[in-house]
Amino acid sequence: MLAPTVARDRILVRFRSDAVAAALLMALAFGLRVASFGDPNLHVDETFYFYVAERMHQGALLYVDIWDRKPPGLFLIYYLIVGIWDNVIAYQVAATVVAGLTAWTVFLIARTFVNWQGAFFAGCVYVVMLGPLQGFGGQASVFYNLPVAAAALIVLKALPALREGETPRSLYCAFLLLGFAITIKQTTFVEGAYFGVYCTWLLWRSPAPRSRRWMQPFVWAGLGAAPFLIFCGAFALSGHWFEFWQAMVTSNFKKEKPDILSIGARSILVSTKILPLFCLMILSSLIGRRLLGTGKEYLFVGTWVAAALAGFLVIPNIYIHYAIALLPSFSAFCAPFLARGFGIAAMAGVAASTFVWHDPFAFSYSRESRMAMDRLRAAVLAHDSNGVLLIYDGPPLLYSVSGLRAPTPLAFPLHLNHEIERNVSHIDTGTEIKRILALRPGAIVMAREVRNFPVNWDTRRMVLAYVATNCRDVGLFVSPEMLRTDNLVLYGDCGVRFKPPPGSGKSR
Repeated sequence: MLAPTVARDRILVRFRSDAVAAALLMALAFGLRVASFGDPNLHVDETFYFYVAERMHQGALLYVDIWDRKPPGLFLIYYLIVGIWDNVIAYQVAATVVAGLTAWTVFLIARTFVNWQGAFFAGCVYVVMLGPLQGFGGQASVFYNLPVAAAALIVLKALPALREGETPRSLYCAFLLLGFAITIKQTTFVEGAYFGVYCTWLLWRSPAPRSRRWMQPFVWAGLGAAPFLIFCGAFALSGHWFEFWQAMVTSNFKKEKPDILSIGARSILVSTKILPLFCLMILSSLIGRRLLGTGKEYLFVGTWVAAALAGFLVIPNIYIHYAIALLPSFSAFCAPFLARGFGIAAMAGVAASTFVWHDPFAFSYSRESRMAMDRLRAAVLAHDSNGVLLIYDGPPLLYSVSGLRAPTPLAFPLHLNHEIERNVSHIDTGTEIKRILALRPGAIVMAREVRNFPVNWDTRRMVLAYVATNCRDVGLFVSPEMLRTDNLVLYGDCGVRFKPPPGSGKSR
């Protein structure tokens, strides 16, 4: 019979395994996100991605029939999800699985330089910090964090071989993953470039043959560029290179300068939300300074933090969910402090702080959101006089649930109502609004209060003039969206001249 201490140690070893960490982190991800499953208005971005994927299954060509500036890899992910199940729960579950896998990857990264507890809590930090940064659903960064973190893990494992002048084949997979991440969001190029420079630096300091030192970086760069180049070739062969290039490149230079006050306010909000994480990072750097020697794994993670921050700052505009991209490197960097005896208290403090910004157990909120979408859908179908719906400012998934196709490739409302988005696509915004109104839409949805500043007043005035002349104010509809609630006005019965019954169509 084994001695009690030996038996206990074996049980702890089995419990503290990679597989157990994966299971616990996945359970944590589902536990913190299950309340939002089925919410049709979780966040305007991801519900739009879902709608685009539905349209693609109906034959719409990306950037031509429906337009956005996000790269095609993101819409490919949503296309595959919709192909499995055409329900918003599908993308929400998929995003949860990806979040859990990313947290586990963070655990594996941290496990190379700290104990099981510190690595596990680092993975937990990743999961719990997603909510406050609007990563509770299927934001693009939720999906691209996984290939970036997986590439970081592969590079980390390859560091000893690189120092010896060897180039493991696993690095090919790492740079392909980084290339795929770029097809989800272009800013991941910064982290990909950093990984390439870091590997090249180590290779050049190694005793590797000169030919390998010269050629290998070009091979890595080619693999990183390959996924995007494949999409480039596909659109060029389809005859729609102009629309693709305009969406991927030109549109980003045509955007109006963002509002400095709004950027400042959002920057302060982002800083406040990740303040607990910054504190953990400072404490971890003090405790882990002995790990920062040249060539150590923690040094790699520390410089990765700088690269991720550079990728975050490369965009002149700032939205809260952009900070999700910081979480893999930031969370792994916190591991040394979390590995100590007070790590449990620190983890509890970080988790508690997130509840200030986001309640992950708001089941009633998601239920109200579903009911609100059902009411708005029913009202649209009851008061749309000719089958043409324009969502000037509202949830784009309303097109899908109502069965009415968007009358414009600019189906994302901000492309029509936001001054920053004016004329950034290959379609003139003002001309497009005139064309849509010429179709005599039978129903129009717009927010009572302006939601996005600065406002495109030209398009707003045209829409208001149309509804004042042609439509009836059907009523006000409360539209809950995670972290905000909007009041939407439905203008319907456009062009229909009759006196409606008292109280008909009104929403409570």
